[in-house]
Formats: sequence, structure tokens, C-alpha cells
Amino acid sequence: MEGRRVLTVGILMKPSKVQKLLKRLCSGQEPVAAASSGDEAEEKQPQMAFRYTALSIEKPLENQGSFDIILLKPNYWVVRSLFHADDRATAIVEGWESYLERNPSICAIEPPSAIRCVLDRGKIDDLLRGIRHPKLRAAKSVKIGVSDWRQRRSEFATNLAALQYPVICKRYVACGTTESHQMIIAK
Repeated sequence: MEGRRVLTVGILMKPSKVQKLLKRLCSGQEPVAAASSGDEAEEKQPQMAFRYTALSIEKPLENQGSFDIILLKPNYWVVRSLFHADDRATAIVEGWESYLERNPSICAIEPPSAIRCVLDRGKIDDLLRGIRHPKLRAAKSVKIGVSDWRQRRSEFATNLAALQYPVICKRYVACGTTESHQMIIAK
């Protein structure tokens, strides 16, 4: 790989997903793929190559090598940390975030901080309501938590009555699981 820069990409996700991704990226070759700027003359000799390395969730990132880019899929761990008070998941996520803060030159793709705001449908709704644009508006919604339902039943009933049918009901956590994609449509 003379004359080209090799970027090391650490991939941190479930082992089965790492293997599928490496297969697609490398087409069965060694875990190194080349990229060029698109110029036909350069197509023969790409300027950049990528070396892919699977990372372990169980080990601190600083003990797994040096990286230019880290591709994370932290959804499961962030959900466990945020919504299930899982101490182990919290420690893992905090370890990743601490590592990325100490290594700002590393390009992090899908860091936990970016995932947090899209996992919580309530936060997404709040963000959309805060945007003032004539062509964008948040849908009318009512957020109902299991513990809130018993205490604030009459308030929710009033808010629900203001919605127009059909009404779509989805789980509060949008974590990519089968359950988070399920919905109920009331007509």
C-alpha cells in the first residue's frame, strides 16, 4: 500500500454485525479496503485505504489499539443505561465517552451522545416543537408513562380527546428492537 494513507477503523458493535459489515466492506478479502477521489487516473492507485478492526465491548478502547475512525452501534448499551438503570451498561457507555473526549482527533460515527437524543421519542418531540419553520411542525401528541397513567388519568383523557383519529401509539423508547417498531392504530 505504498503511496497511500491507511486509516484504521475500529468497529464496535455486536460480533455478528461486525462480521456482516466486514464481509460487505471487504468482499471476502483481508479487512482492508481502498478508496479514491473518483478521478479515473487515481482509480488504478487509490490514495487512501481503510484497515478495519473489530473492537471488544468488554475491554477499554485505549487497550485495543490506535484508531482514526471508530464506528459505534451503542444503542443497546445506551438504552440499558438510560432506561433500565444498568450499572454495567452505564460504565461501558461512560468509558466510550471518556475515551472519545480524551481523543478528539478520532472521528466517532454514532457516538452515544448522538444516540441518546434519538432513542427518546419524547426528546424528539420536544426538539421538533422547538423548531420554528413554516413548513415543519410536530404532530399532536400525548406522552403517557405507565406510572403517570394512574395518577393523571383525567388529564390524559382530556389531552387524548383533543387528538384526531387515527391515533398511532408507539413505545417511548425508539431503540431499533422489534418491539420499538410495533405500533397500535386506533380508529
